[in-house]
Amino acid sequence: MSPSCRATLEDCVRALRTGREGTAGRQLAIFVDCIQGAFSAGELTADPRIHSELARALECQKRHDLIGLADIMEFELAPLLEPDDPTEN
Repeated sequence: MSPSCRATLEDCVRALRTGREGTAGRQLAIFVDCIQGAFSAGELTADPRIHSELARALECQKRHDLIGLADIMEFELAPLLEPDDPTEN
């Protein structure tokens, strides 16, 4: 994951955990665009686990479960988006 995508994810998680829904929503949209761009550019490969966690995140968002969404993004999704080789980033 690019440093700018990582920063956006962290900003979104922080906003979700502090109840700043407007900021979180904007950051989430930017993060989704970033991930979509990474898939399109071939920087990320299709992984069913990523799609599964994105689906879980969407369900949390629909339920207005901000903490659950933050947890999925930080602890489940983020590790799947990091390169296996830390020197790749």
